[in-house]
Amino acid sequence: MSLRARLALFYTSIVGGILLLFGLAIYGAVSFSLISHIDDLLNSTYSGIVPNNVSVDTTGQLTVIPSSFLDLSPGVFVQVWGRGNQLRFSNISSFSQPLDSVGLQSRQPIFRDVYIKTTNGSAHLRVLTVPLVSGGGNRIVGAIQVATSLAVVDATQQT
Repeated sequence: MSLRARLALFYTSIVGGILLLFGLAIYGAVSFSLISHIDDLLNSTYSGIVPNNVSVDTTGQLTVIPSSFLDLSPGVFVQVWGRGNQLRFSNISSFSQPLDSVGLQSRQPIFRDVYIKTTNGSAHLRVLTVPLVSGGGNRIVGAIQVATSLAVVDATQQT
């Protein structure tokens, strides 16, 4: 192999490597940006719901006022769980299972990506689970789960 052919192969592999690294960096940046935006949406939805619509009475029971849940962004799902994993409120009428059963056991707020089975197949969701506490944060009386679909993120990543 001549020197010219070896140098051409060497330069081609360097340019290919740079393009690969650039592509990976763009893929990572877009994925991070989309997930960050979804996390912000879930956090703001949770912040808008809890102070006005969910409270704990003196006996430690959850009280949910569902009337103002109508202002939710399209495609945002909310479930409020009481003690003993009892569903207290859901804006998904046909789904009574936890959006994230593992996150429901968490003692601190957690974001998780989950796949749930639906009648049409499965759905990829990003779920924020926040435990609801009373007594200065000592006693967990339930949890709220806020979720949205990751179909746009999946489609963007595949593209």
